[in-house]
Amino acid sequence: MRFTDSRSRGTRIGLVLAAVAALVASACSLSTGPGSMPTVAHIVVQGTAPGSLQLILSTDFYEVKDQNGVISEVYNSQDTTDITLPYDNRVQLTSLGSISVKVRNTSATAASVHLQVGLDNGQGFDHTASIANGQEMSYIYVYTAPTFH
Repeated sequence: MRFTDSRSRGTRIGLVLAAVAALVASACSLSTGPGSMPTVAHIVVQGTAPGSLQLILSTDFYEVKDQNGVISEVYNSQDTTDITLPYDNRVQLTSLGSISVKVRNTSATAASVHLQVGLDNGQGFDHTASIANGQEMSYIYVYTAPTFH
C-alpha cells in the first residue's frame, strides 16, 4: 500500500513537471520560432533628387562592439545600385533575418528623400530627410532571438 501511494505521488509530480516543461517549451517556441524572424523586406524610396541616388543593400553582415561600446557593422557582402525615384522593391532576407539599407546622394545638389522599409514581422522604418552630397540615410535591422539562462 505504501508503495502505491509513493508511486501515485511520483506520477502526479511527474505530470506536473511534464506540464510545466510543455508550457515552457511552447512559450520558447512562440518567441523564438520562425514567425518572429523577418523573411522579406519591402523597400520604398520616394522624394525629389536631381539625379539618381545610390541604394546600398546587404542581408549578409554582423555587428561588432568596440572597447568604447560603439557598434559598427561588418559587411560580408553588399550590393550598390543606382536608383531613380520612385523606387519600390521587395528583398528576400537570408536565414540571418537582418538587413541594412542605405540611400546615398552622389549629386552636388541636395535630395529630399523619404525612405520606408517594412519587414514582414511588423518592424519597420519611415523617415524623410534632406540628404546633401555624400550623405546617406540608413536603416539597419539585426534580428536577435531571445536567449534564456
